[in-house]
Amino acid sequence: MRLLLSTVLGVSLVAGLAACGSSGPTPGETQGEIVGGVAAKSDRLDAIGALGRVQPDGSFKYYCTATLVAPRLLLTAKHCVAKAGGRPYTETETIHFGIGADSKAPKRTVKVARTWMAALDEGGFVKRGSDVAVMALDEAIDDVAPLAIVTDHLDASFVDARVSAVGYGIRDIARSSGVRRAGTLTIRSTEGPLVQSSFPSADEMIAFVRAEGGAAYDATADDPRLRELWEKTILDKHELFAGVSPGDAQPCSGDSGGPLVARMQGRLAVVAVVSGSFKLSNRNANPCSVLGEVYATLPSDIQRMIDEASEATEGKKPTRLTPSKVFSGSRAPVPVAADGEDRCAGVSVAGRCDRGAAIRCIAESEGPPRVTRTDCTLLMQTCAAIDEDAGADAVAECVDR
Repeated sequence: MRLLLSTVLGVSLVAGLAACGSSGPTPGETQGEIVGGVAAKSDRLDAIGALGRVQPDGSFKYYCTATLVAPRLLLTAKHCVAKAGGRPYTETETIHFGIGADSKAPKRTVKVARTWMAALDEGGFVKRGSDVAVMALDEAIDDVAPLAIVTDHLDASFVDARVSAVGYGIRDIARSSGVRRAGTLTIRSTEGPLVQSSFPSADEMIAFVRAEGGAAYDATADDPRLRELWEKTILDKHELFAGVSPGDAQPCSGDSGGPLVARMQGRLAVVAVVSGSFKLSNRNANPCSVLGEVYATLPSDIQRMIDEASEATEGKKPTRLTPSKVFSGSRAPVPVAADGEDRCAGVSVAGRCDRGAAIRCIAESEGPPRVTRTDCTLLMQTCAAIDEDAGADAVAECVDR
């Protein structure tokens, strides 16, 4: 069975993450939706919201994803809250947290009052050290249940665990974005080499990326960057790598700062936040990564920062769960195209439900077609065929039980 890819943020290995300007990243630069995933509309997921700015006309312009982990605390990525070496955006302008599944028309927005950034500021995939930040809200959000957080970095025992990525990022080549979506990812490594555990050799990794990248792949420009990536290692006890397993979704650019969510001990917990990923040279042909995603984890120094923010705001601390065995859902294989068949293997773009999972094929407008499997049970939900428009094909989505 061929490997199928997942991606999220899409940043150049050489250039690093596209820097957030004083007005923050613009759509299509450092944010995106989950390609191959499904809509995540449930109010029960409203702890996962958008960072953005209220415009003069009253509209909301989002630029990153963040998670409510206590009534007044948000967890997000460091690169979402300040330029490298710069002051937090909250010190020079007004940032809001948008609540709801549609980041362009949130149910309401709450002002962010203050920002804390991880002290470790060297190394890491996006060259910002630990790519984690905490933001305190101007007022408590009491009608949305915060997500729990794990108490530490995930060790190697979590490799192959299946978890959920959630965010508002780009979902197609046209760079449509702004609707909260979810997809299933597989944790591939939590220490040591970044991608070497996912491929037998650098040549096989390059062959895989060439096949998945389509028109976005440029051998002259991308081969040397991929060989450099092959040698790259995870920032010790501060990063993990997820994706590149059969059926995994493809998070894209907007998902930055969004959570990697595990189901453990009967509830959902944030285990890491979106940091960065490898992106091919021809970004007009494919604005998304084609080689997994790097996530920033929550070790002891990050836990201390979270507590500092809680104490400074005299607010409640997050609910913490000690990392334990995660619920990994169904291991059912995804359909694979036989020789001569189309890459969708008979699976439609609208998708179908299978044992609590949504199986669908990526459309040509999203990127090179392939089949993905979003396991709704990982979000404590189930799959249902939803027909919102008269005469439209029913679309497989994750819904509350």
